[in-house]
Amino acid sequence: MAVKRIWTGAALAAALAMLGAAGTAAADMAFSQFATCLAKNGLSAVPADQSTSTVQVCKTVKVTRVTNYTWTLTKTAAPPHLLLGVGQGAPVTYSLVATATPTVQWVVDGDIVVRNTGPDMATVNQIEDRLTLPNGTAVSKLVVSSPFVLPANLCDNPPERSFHYTFTVPAESVSGPAVPASNSAAVNATIGANPPASAAFTAPVSFAEGPDTNYAVYNRTVTLSDAFDPPPPGVAIGPVDTPGPFVLTGDSPSPITRSFTSRATNVSLKCDDPAIVADVATLVSASPIPEKRGRPSTPQPVPSPASATARVSVLVRAPGCGPSGVPQVGGPTGAPSTSNLPPVKPAGVPSASPSGPGVQPSGPGVQPPGPGLQPTNPRVTPAGGPVTRPPAKPPVSGPGVCPRPLLEASLIGPRSMLVGERPTWLLRVRNAGSPIARGVVLSEQLPPGFSIAAASHRFSFRSGLMRFSGPTLKRGQTFDVRVTLQAARGTAGPRMNRLRVTALCGAAQTAVAPVTVSAVTG
Repeated sequence: MAVKRIWTGAALAAALAMLGAAGTAAADMAFSQFATCLAKNGLSAVPADQSTSTVQVCKTVKVTRVTNYTWTLTKTAAPPHLLLGVGQGAPVTYSLVATATPTVQWVVDGDIVVRNTGPDMATVNQIEDRLTLPNGTAVSKLVVSSPFVLPANLCDNPPERSFHYTFTVPAESVSGPAVPASNSAAVNATIGANPPASAAFTAPVSFAEGPDTNYAVYNRTVTLSDAFDPPPPGVAIGPVDTPGPFVLTGDSPSPITRSFTSRATNVSLKCDDPAIVADVATLVSASPIPEKRGRPSTPQPVPSPASATARVSVLVRAPGCGPSGVPQVGGPTGAPSTSNLPPVKPAGVPSASPSGPGVQPSGPGVQPPGPGLQPTNPRVTPAGGPVTRPPAKPPVSGPGVCPRPLLEASLIGPRSMLVGERPTWLLRVRNAGSPIARGVVLSEQLPPGFSIAAASHRFSFRSGLMRFSGPTLKRGQTFDVRVTLQAARGTAGPRMNRLRVTALCGAAQTAVAPVTVSAVTG
């Protein structure tokens, strides 16, 4: 007599779920992952300590030596300042130093396969993986921390699941031969109403390097290129003797130095009108794809491509000029000696000896403008403070002669800024002589791309030029103005802030302050 079984709705659903899961596992697995795992470990059957366990575990291990090179780049220019008359040129040597720093890590990764060979459903509570290193330390992680169900083995094809694990350890952790390295996977599972059972599988780990070592190398090779910014007005830049680009490799002796020379020529720069020649070097890795021998079990996180930039600027100035426009050779503090540069005489200025009683030249090779007028030496003040040069002779005074005040100009502010920042510059004029300075005016020429955010005194503005009227200054008195500027979006690179101060009787002086604007990323 046939036995008729009546299934409740819940029981039928549970049975269909188990059969469906088992059927899906069988359909998805053209071959057994567990059997493949055993074969990779040189086994044809489960280890003896798992032979009586219905929940079994196996694991694979692969070791990869990963090296990532990081690069730094510095750049210098020699000389950093040039004092050139119109038509004069001079070579500038640029030196680039690239340093490669390798960082070595070992990646231990593989797959853990767990299966249920029994007739009852099994609940796997967790899977823990433990890596023991040669220096005696051990690291572990929970590969599975939330319980999952392995259906019963109903079709002679044990249900199984696979999980990937990864350990990344620094090179110093594997340098000691204290103990044999190993990697173990432990499974904790519950079958029906029975107490929890466990199973473990241990595989050896080798960190020995040799011809068969699996490795990946990133950013070993980089390309170094160099380019000038568009030359400033009045200056010509000659071609470089070694144009590049240069291919560098991290295996070369570090640091790696490359040099090239270019020539800067003053085409039309006038007195007290400096210009900046900017040059930028760029280093990038040849490809984000790593060099490999063998492959990790799964793709590892790829480091960002190596990149670095270095910018350097050379300040080019024409010789300073006296009140009559006669050139006077001199440079800012810290500039190289210019004794080898001859005085430059602009067109239209005679070189005849001075005439008239009581008129003395202010220096060798420099002629005064005429009777009763005494030229003064220029004072070009770089950012950071004034440079004072007392005149060789005091200003001439007497009936019918306007005594010329002795002015000092200072323009002090930041040497670098970001787009969107609002730094403040200090504009200062000082009367360093005895004659009173009347009709004092400060004129600031804004760098291209800059706008006015605030100013401490009232001013007029036209064609990028701010003008401030100052008070009468006696000997030693100063007049200060503070100006806050902002660089527009898209402004980047070296800029020059210029200040000119004037007073009655032909007094004039200038100061400059270079500033480099950097764009904001992100």
